[in-house]
Amino acid sequence: MRFEALPAACFSAMLIAATAAFGLDVNVTDAPYSAAGNGTTNDRAAIQSAIDAVNAAGGGTANLNGSKTFLSGNLFLKSNVTLNINAGSTLKQTNSTAQWVQPAPLPAAKLGRMWSSIQWDGSAAHNMPFVYMGEGTKKVKVTGTGTVQACPLAAEGNMLFVVLVAAYRVDSLEVSNITLKGAHSYTTYFNHCSNGLVSNITIQNGQPDQNNDGISLEGVMNFRVTGNHITTSDDALYMVNSYNNPTYGAWASTSDLQPNKNIEIDNNVLRSGGYCGTPDNWGYHGIGFITYGEHCPEPWKNEFSNIYIHDNDVNYPQPAGFADGYPCHDGEPWGQSGGPGYNTLKDVVWRNNILVPYQQHGNSNINMGSLNHLHGFVADATITRTNTTSLDNTGFEYHELAWSLRGNASAKNDAVGQTGSWYGAVESFDKGDAKIFQGVQLTNGTYTFSAKVQSSGAAARMFVSRSFINDTTTSVASREFSNTGWADQCITFTISTAGVYRLGIERGNATSGWARIDEARLTSGNGCSTSVQDPGMRSSTHQSANSSARVCDIRGRVISVRGHRNPGGIILTEEKAGVCGVQVVMSEAIK
Repeated sequence: MRFEALPAACFSAMLIAATAAFGLDVNVTDAPYSAAGNGTTNDRAAIQSAIDAVNAAGGGTANLNGSKTFLSGNLFLKSNVTLNINAGSTLKQTNSTAQWVQPAPLPAAKLGRMWSSIQWDGSAAHNMPFVYMGEGTKKVKVTGTGTVQACPLAAEGNMLFVVLVAAYRVDSLEVSNITLKGAHSYTTYFNHCSNGLVSNITIQNGQPDQNNDGISLEGVMNFRVTGNHITTSDDALYMVNSYNNPTYGAWASTSDLQPNKNIEIDNNVLRSGGYCGTPDNWGYHGIGFITYGEHCPEPWKNEFSNIYIHDNDVNYPQPAGFADGYPCHDGEPWGQSGGPGYNTLKDVVWRNNILVPYQQHGNSNINMGSLNHLHGFVADATITRTNTTSLDNTGFEYHELAWSLRGNASAKNDAVGQTGSWYGAVESFDKGDAKIFQGVQLTNGTYTFSAKVQSSGAAARMFVSRSFINDTTTSVASREFSNTGWADQCITFTISTAGVYRLGIERGNATSGWARIDEARLTSGNGCSTSVQDPGMRSSTHQSANSSARVCDIRGRVISVRGHRNPGGIILTEEKAGVCGVQVVMSEAIK
């Protein structure tokens, strides 16, 4: 599934068919499985045999039935199987390492929070998860209105720390309606999975504890997280990337990465269960982005993109924000070195969320801290971050990293005379509107956008536009180009309202042909002379306060056009509609 844009791609329409309609339906208390369900007998073998039987039959449902408590070691969920925890039933984690199955050649499970001396190397990454969906599993579901219960709170050295529900490289999964209680480590963790739905689950981790995060998404694609109610004392819901993370020992890996892409997070209620540690330890996020992957040599695999966060109710020390932390080992972030140093967010829409700082700690802004690689993050809350006027991946050497694509646009590496190996391309104008751009957060001032561009001879456009949370853009400046050889072109523009602005190239009014871009740059000040026109060039630059308001949806369709009077008293009206990101097309009489 590919989402062309946010949020017009309509993530809400995404339905995850987690399991096929297979017919086998078994109760784990029935023979031949015969689970006791008395809360003291280890029912792991009975439940696992029921799961295996349903999988062998081609799919169906294994029911934890009868309003019973099923004490169990860890379980391995398999393809085409629904694990249904019935109303009144509880799946209770054992605290015995002897009842925990660690596949060979993994070491045995062990008690205690920490596994090694490496920073943040928790035992939960080495002990297998309680309910685990492993690599290659497809069409799997954990559901029902029952409960998954962690082992009781005890002295740290006497506790078996595990993730309650986890998935690694699973395609088509659903976790829905269940209640998860008392986690001492990550409650749920979805790592490098695709096509997932997490809906209407309740997480109750009210006790102060470290790392009992609610929903963790790492390298997931085509995911929706909706209608969940989470109370925990660490991060409630976050997206993360990491590279060669040494704390992943048993059930996941971050050596072969997948970006966080096409994610909708909506209608969740997130509450802080209090702090863990000292009263000054208030760094936990309701919704967060955590980036530990900056040393990946293929940074486009570590990117966050096409993320739509809306209609959530968040009461947290830091309701929303960014964290890196860069846990260190041997003087480097987790022993890593090299790589370009990128952690990039692009095409993120934040809309209609309620942010309340818990007990007045933190703030109600989206605190992106020191993250500079932030492109196209539009929000109805204040974004606090370090401002930058630079573009990233200006020569496309890291492929599509930081560049947003619409229509038939891409990064390419065939030899066409470009600088370096890669360039950006907008092709097949006859197939509809297309553009490639970066979104940057700019404060008031004058800027120059310049790049090497090339065209098939069709009149393509360089453009600058402002983007809004209501999925629209208004044009700030544009310049047509039709040069058939690579040439340096630029636009100087002034903005009077801080916000997110898009800079790139697009098809424009052309109905055939292609255009290319390379070596893009954004600088402060007037860096190009508007009095000099290159052959085949036409410039139209208006200040956003005085420009015509051409309003477009996020797919690039014009949805309204308003003429207005310029300082000279001439009313500028538009003659053509249907293409976004371009200034008013003025009549010959007033050009």
